[in-house]
Amino acid sequence: MLGHPLWAGPKGSEKIVWGANDYTELDFAGKRYKIFRPVGHDDSELWNYPLLEDDVRWRIPAMSHPSGDTSSDVAFSCMRYWLQECQDTHQLCRKDHNAGLPHRILRIESTTRLKLVENVQGNDKYACLSHRWGTGPHPLCLERSNLYHFKIGIPHSSLPALFQDVQAAVWRLGIRYMWIDSLCIIQDDPDDWRREAASMAAVYENAYFTIAATGSDGCSDRLFKTMEPVADGSPAMQIGHSGFYVSRSWQHPWRIHSREAEHWQLFPLLSRGWVYQERLLSRRFIYFTTNEVMWECRESRRCECRFEERRFKKEPKPGIRDLSWTEAVECYTLLSPSKSSDRLPAIAGIAKRHHSLALAKLEYPENRKGRALKVEDRLRAPVGMTRKDGLIMPGKY
Repeated sequence: MLGHPLWAGPKGSEKIVWGANDYTELDFAGKRYKIFRPVGHDDSELWNYPLLEDDVRWRIPAMSHPSGDTSSDVAFSCMRYWLQECQDTHQLCRKDHNAGLPHRILRIESTTRLKLVENVQGNDKYACLSHRWGTGPHPLCLERSNLYHFKIGIPHSSLPALFQDVQAAVWRLGIRYMWIDSLCIIQDDPDDWRREAASMAAVYENAYFTIAATGSDGCSDRLFKTMEPVADGSPAMQIGHSGFYVSRSWQHPWRIHSREAEHWQLFPLLSRGWVYQERLLSRRFIYFTTNEVMWECRESRRCECRFEERRFKKEPKPGIRDLSWTEAVECYTLLSPSKSSDRLPAIAGIAKRHHSLALAKLEYPENRKGRALKVEDRLRAPVGMTRKDGLIMPGKY
């Protein structure tokens, strides 16, 4: 919603009375509108408003139109600002130690030149990609047969469209290394896959940021999306003696709980099992959606349209420690692993870092209500995580 900085409360019978909800509904020009009120600002303190009486003025924050192109200079200017702000002011987003680069990583030498390197020393920043493989033709992968050629250089034309765009995005954001699972893990070497998958949680935790291909359905789909910009000449809705402009509001993929399943059609990436761990473990997550770019870190949320900007100054965003183990498993079991064998590795990083849970046992304390998983001595894996005839929700066994 676009609003004047100050909006005078309507008079008489057109008075708006806010109830328990954060919105009210009005009929205007044959359409029904939801009018939202803000509930917080950058300091995450509640704004207290009395019921709107005659001549009472209420501050409505002005919103912005998305650029309409997630590859635009405007979109990248937003991302650079968010990154700089986070690096300079967010204590929770800083690394506790210099972990260095992953064992195997991609070095970006230009927007069209890329090669695989191993055992690089130093503490250079790198980016990760969170994406779906998709159901189309099998994308280019690292295999034993092409490992040597990847180290010489990966032809830009051989990269799937998604990876080409990600390479360009990371380069424009000033980072020279990036990690993509299918290009950094030898896909036809089970030993290499197990070894690298075991450290995947650390790879995402230590990345400078993670790019989330939220609006892309697979590797053949592009990261950058273009839409028709919202017209600036939206008609003003007149309420009493005041008016304000309205514009379409976009869905935002912030939620990490199970109800986000309803957004899977809008954000295909969110249905992927691995992404649940990647989102929770990453310090900074940049969403490329079909409409705009969005930002989420441990202390703030940002978006181009500025509809849901929020700073978590007093309470950080929900993360691993804010979810009970039961909630974490319940959310995860709603998602789709690429392969049945991925079910345990794709949540292992969360388990390892969820309070004092041990990765080897995945055991939930006996004195806590709502046990999700328990490993008995006679079982090799948690019930509900390896069943081929369907998943068992927590508390159902």
